[in-house]
Amino acid sequence: PMPSGHQAQADRRRRLTCVAKCMKVPCLSILKFNLEHQDIVVDSYSIMRHQLLDNHLVHAVVGLAREAGRAILEVYERAGAISASSKADDSPLTEADLAAHRVLAAGLAALPGGVPVVSEEDEASLAHRRPTGAFWLIDPLDGTKEFIARNGEFTVNVALVRDGEPVFGVVFAPVIDELFAGSHGLGAFRERNGARASIRVAEIGRAHV
Repeated sequence: PMPSGHQAQADRRRRLTCVAKCMKVPCLSILKFNLEHQDIVVDSYSIMRHQLLDNHLVHAVVGLAREAGRAILEVYERAGAISASSKADDSPLTEADLAAHRVLAAGLAALPGGVPVVSEEDEASLAHRRPTGAFWLIDPLDGTKEFIARNGEFTVNVALVRDGEPVFGVVFAPVIDELFAGSHGLGAFRERNGARASIRVAEIGRAHV
């Protein structure tokens, strides 16, 4: 077996080779750089690995939002009037609200990290809404009145909040099959007609008076 010191060096070399490929620089250059700046290189690797995890997270949450949308449409497309009860604040609550809530609450809770879920449809979950730490904030069916009226103007909303600031969000309009998502460091995109396109805030020139 390889001595522990040599094993650690070999492991470090493999990690650095991976970093070099990600950074698109010659492996020899980054290995030489590591001789005096090992911590910086390892930190760069950790950052890249974290970004890959974030990309995976985006993909998973987008999938959950779409799944919640399908659960809503199952109720929306049924014949007959949509029945609703009233919540404590007199806002309507339908079978679709609860179906979408179950999809999102279970799916988000199963993601790595054990981040709690705060949902409009679960009063007990409000205990997780704190100024520090992280939590998922969801409105499983935003626009229940519009849903009942069957005008198509409702969405599935999901956000990740860290230390009081939203850092990632998804908004999905299931009737028109249009989705928007964005996060710190990864930018924003729109999915429409089966295609994904990057989006950004438009730059507005100086107003003419």
